[in-house]
Amino acid sequence: MIIFGCFAGLAAGLLGLGGGVIFVPVLAYVFLHQGIGGPFYYMHFAVGTSLAIMIFTSATAFRENKKKHRINKYAFKRTIPWVVLFCTSGAVVASFLPSYMLSLFFALLLILMMFKLFKKVIQPSSKKKFADGVIADDIDIHIKSHSAIFNGILIGLQGGMLGGGGGVITVPYLTHKGYPIKIATGTSSAITIPITIIGTIAYIILGFFDHIHVACALGYLYWPALLCMAPTSMIFAKLGVKLSSSIPPKVLEIMLLLLMFGITIKMIDLVFTH
Repeated sequence: MIIFGCFAGLAAGLLGLGGGVIFVPVLAYVFLHQGIGGPFYYMHFAVGTSLAIMIFTSATAFRENKKKHRINKYAFKRTIPWVVLFCTSGAVVASFLPSYMLSLFFALLLILMMFKLFKKVIQPSSKKKFADGVIADDIDIHIKSHSAIFNGILIGLQGGMLGGGGGVITVPYLTHKGYPIKIATGTSSAITIPITIIGTIAYIILGFFDHIHVACALGYLYWPALLCMAPTSMIFAKLGVKLSSSIPPKVLEIMLLLLMFGITIKMIDLVFTH
């Protein structure tokens, strides 16, 4: 778990993912095979624990991105109200679903985002208006209200249901709108923080409502995994942000695409494992 914490932290800082696309599949496999939560609730423990770990990872990534002026306040303000509102709703919906269905939804979400990102990689968007060196706070692309609402709802729901910090939606969405990928990843780290805090609290409460009794657990939060993975993920998130400054934007996009593809295969396999 410590090694995966390093890898997830690096991905969070480098690609703006928040670590959830790595934490959730890894924890799901571990919890399923160790009998934590049983065949119905192992995914709930994976999501709840992932969100708790990402509180630390996303805070580190956010702090480093803020230093580099990569947080776009306009995109953040237009999206965040809907993210916050629907994150809790996503967690409540997830509590009624079996783990294999959550795994399937996770895979389908990644496939959708991969398709959008792949189109951008092979056909660079003509909407790109700004150089990567432009200060993020000065960029306002005037995202339309209906677009911000739809994507904010989608980001919030997937955060609450699937434990992702929102990066798999936020980064492709903002790059599609014309923001440089480094600004998109920085803004994603800011959006991830409220998702992780709200989602963690929701999964702790829902675990008590579902009368879940697992040793070393608080609701759907499994403490040993949090203690093993949070410290290393924080350290490597900081390193990831620094590395991203020296990597070309197109390379970052390809790295994100390949990582999402690998995780999708693992999640599809998980659906048929239990």
